[in-house]
Amino acid sequence: MNDFRPPKTTANNDNRKIDSIGTLKERRKRRTFTDILIAAANELPLHRQPEFIQNIVQLAKEGPEDDGEKLNKYIEENAQKYGSEENEKRWTGLHYLCNSKNVTPRAIQLYLEQCKDTITFYANFTTPLHLLCRNENVKKEHLNCYMQYETKGMTNMDEDLQTPLHYLCRATYCTVELIKSALLEYPDAGTFRGGTTVTTYVNREIEKLKSINEKNINNNSVENKVTRQASNSAMETLLSDRFYDEHSTVTGCTGLHYLCRNRIVSEKMLKEYLRYSKDAASTPSTLHKERIPLHLLASNPGVNIDLLSTYITAYPDAMVFKDADSIQPRQILWSTNEWNQMFQSHGPIFIKLMGKFRSKYDAFVRVNEHDNGSYFILT
Repeated sequence: MNDFRPPKTTANNDNRKIDSIGTLKERRKRRTFTDILIAAANELPLHRQPEFIQNIVQLAKEGPEDDGEKLNKYIEENAQKYGSEENEKRWTGLHYLCNSKNVTPRAIQLYLEQCKDTITFYANFTTPLHLLCRNENVKKEHLNCYMQYETKGMTNMDEDLQTPLHYLCRATYCTVELIKSALLEYPDAGTFRGGTTVTTYVNREIEKLKSINEKNINNNSVENKVTRQASNSAMETLLSDRFYDEHSTVTGCTGLHYLCRNRIVSEKMLKEYLRYSKDAASTPSTLHKERIPLHLLASNPGVNIDLLSTYITAYPDAMVFKDADSIQPRQILWSTNEWNQMFQSHGPIFIKLMGKFRSKYDAFVRVNEHDNGSYFILT
């Protein structure tokens, strides 16, 4: 039997006794940088947009009236010439198209056929694919069209250090088909962790500031002089030793972490993700104290025997994987009343599963006779 000694309960440990899902709800109430960016782009008056973008926005709104035929025809005739035009928020017509609730796969295909370069356009690092994966009406057909032109797009990070796959896996509209479409062309996206090092972050910010200066270099108005001075000052701060000393390396989670934390996760969704990206099951985060996705699944109110069996089949050591605080997923399971009740009411099923793994990993057995399940829920 695994000779695990549970950590002593301290004030710090007590602080961790928080439902991770509840905490996530609180986080989601806060507006991220990308939320603000999208709101600002949507609120930008049409008369301040390039004409091509104005028409894309208007025709997308009218889409349901004619199944998008007018929009498709307009894109086919004009995207090659005007598709790469940006507004002051650095959004192209493709950004607005992917953000539209009425977007059709055909419209995306026509746009990218005519103007493939827009796929790499970043509005403060938010790509059209980020917006498409945040769109609650997204379907596998949309992603299939898009991924033909940008196979590695699921690993691009926005200003919030999130990838399109992250947004997809945390969404309530996530489906088995969407997971397949997201990982089919580039399975390595499944183990990609959102986040960046300080060096990468600084370099990225410097490029943005340089871009601001270049745009204003020939404009000597007082406003633009102030903008250039502010940009130069910000660059000096970013390049200072003090900035590096005060900011540690930032890394994050895989899409599987978000999926396992999602209340709507199902056995089929988990199987589909692991079919394309099995190594994601053993990939820990560092932002969340080197926890593997199973730590999050174990604290998910929707956890059940089928989900656990699927996960352990992909990574048999998972139940005894210790995070940075030496906490194992099995401890988190036994700390919840729901799991104890489930174990009692489905004894034969659990015993069968335990028989498969117990001899080697002792995955579901209580740590010792004094183990009363008083362990820690993830924060």
